[in-house]
Amino acid sequence: MKLIISFITTLLILILSDIAIFTEDVIVKDIKGKEVNLQNIKITKDTVMIFVWCKTCGSCIKCLDYYKARKRYQNYQILAIAITKGDSIETEKTIINKHHWTFQMYFDNKQKLAKYMSKKGYFKFKPRKKTEEIGYYGFPQRYMFVKNKFLCNGCDKYANPYSLK
Repeated sequence: MKLIISFITTLLILILSDIAIFTEDVIVKDIKGKEVNLQNIKITKDTVMIFVWCKTCGSCIKCLDYYKARKRYQNYQILAIAITKGDSIETEKTIINKHHWTFQMYFDNKQKLAKYMSKKGYFKFKPRKKTEEIGYYGFPQRYMFVKNKFLCNGCDKYANPYSLK
C-alpha cells in the first residue's frame, strides 16, 4: 500500500510541477516600477510568448511593432520583458508609449529571467570572458510555451517576422 501511495504522490508531483511556466520566483518590475513575481502572472491564453528585449535593439522594436500589428499574435499572450541597467526604466517607458504597445510589459535589471531560463534548460548562455555570469548578450530572445509546455527558444518558425517573408 505504501508503494502505491508513494507512486501516486510521485506521479502527481511530476504532473503538477509543469503546470505553470514559472515554477520559481522570478522578480521583475512592472511599468509602475513595482516588483512583480512572474510566477504569479495569470496565464490567459494557450500560447504564451516571452519576448526579451532592450532599448538599444532596433530588431526588438521592429518585432514588437510587428506583433502589435498582426492579428495572428492577438491569440498569443505576450510578456515583453526589457533587460535594463540600473533602476531607471524611463527610456523604456518612453519607447513603449511612443509605439503604443499594449503587451504585458516588465523590466528585469538583474537578469533574473536569464538565470531562471538557463536553470530550466530553455536558454543556453555563453559566459563572458573571465566570468561565469549568466545573462543575455544578444537580443531579441523569444520563448514560446503552448499550454504551459516549453516549445522553443528563438522560435523563428513561429514568431520571427523576418522568417515569415
